[in-house]
Amino acid sequence: MRHLTAETVPRLTKGELPPEERNEAIRHLLTPCPQCARLARSAVVGERAELDSILDRLEARQQEIKERIQQERSLAARQWASLQKHSQAQRLALIDADPQMHTWGLYDTLLEAALKEARQAVEVTELALAVAMSLDKDLYGEALIADYQAAAMAVRGNCKRIAEDFEGARTDLETAWELLKKGTGDPLEKASLLSLRGSWNTDLGFRKEAEELFARAINLYRLAGNDSLAGRTMVAQALAINSHDPERAILVLEEASGCIDPIKEPWAELCRRHNLAWCLNEAGQAMEALRVLEGSRGLYRKFRDPKIQLQLHCLEGSIYQKLGDPKKAEEIFERAAMDFLERGFPQECLLCGLELATVIYAQGDRKGAFQICRNLYSLLDLRHMHTEKLVVLLFVNSLR
Repeated sequence: MRHLTAETVPRLTKGELPPEERNEAIRHLLTPCPQCARLARSAVVGERAELDSILDRLEARQQEIKERIQQERSLAARQWASLQKHSQAQRLALIDADPQMHTWGLYDTLLEAALKEARQAVEVTELALAVAMSLDKDLYGEALIADYQAAAMAVRGNCKRIAEDFEGARTDLETAWELLKKGTGDPLEKASLLSLRGSWNTDLGFRKEAEELFARAINLYRLAGNDSLAGRTMVAQALAINSHDPERAILVLEEASGCIDPIKEPWAELCRRHNLAWCLNEAGQAMEALRVLEGSRGLYRKFRDPKIQLQLHCLEGSIYQKLGDPKKAEEIFERAAMDFLERGFPQECLLCGLELATVIYAQGDRKGAFQICRNLYSLLDLRHMHTEKLVVLLFVNSLR
């Protein structure tokens, strides 16, 4: 390998050497060659001050960006509070007309709000998308803006999925994928979208496709060193696997425990434990499922959302059914149905009521099961819940 020369070193520091010569020079500097080491040190003495100056400028620039983001977030909180007073059409018009709202801070604030606003999530993501589309291309760059637009579109698609607008969700998720192709190539953004597509496929019963999408997302999260998101995605993947292979779903959920911090991420841990108990019960391990459920009651108490409590009651009742204790299951479903009725949650009451009818019917009490269905039908009729009434009729036909 050739030694460096007085001509080679300055060209190396200025980036003027061809790639092959540059790589050869660097490899040689990594060998114990005192002559070339002295030459390199003498050449960069004058460069040190310039390097320090560059680093100082970069640090100042980073501090400037940090302060700007803090200012944007502070202003965004007030802007969002003001926007909430107006109709959706007025909100979009205000965003379009006010350059002060064309910031990453407001975009990010709206996207966070969409994840909390269950009833208006789609509308809020539309606002985030409008902000993303108005960002300054010279300041943010077209690729980064494409990432922001893709993320907003993906979240909107997921909100539509949760609202059971599956066709609208499919369109948004596909559009998000096309936008992401124009983006920065951020693997976390790609993994997030793959995971949302996996959830869409799970909901529609395309379990194999969902499992593969989740697997791709998990690999990307692992490559990026994000164990937390990998663990959360494994929890979702296990749901897709459980329908055809509960034993393997159990293994996935057990593996996910090593990725999720139960102290920092209680919600993710609750989802993992709940799904683990459900899969164990499906796999015929009812006693183990009950042990997991009992050990998770403290976590369930941290989240008082009615739907979470419904899932707990449904799981608990199902476990006691598998344990051969239909009376206990009947007691759980009956108590839960009454609780949801008193709280004003008719759909939750309906689901628990149908589970109760199933348990009673399985004990040979056909009359009691049909009477529960009749009561549910009357309740839904009073509330003009026609789709739910149809569900009751279909359920009754399945019992005949």
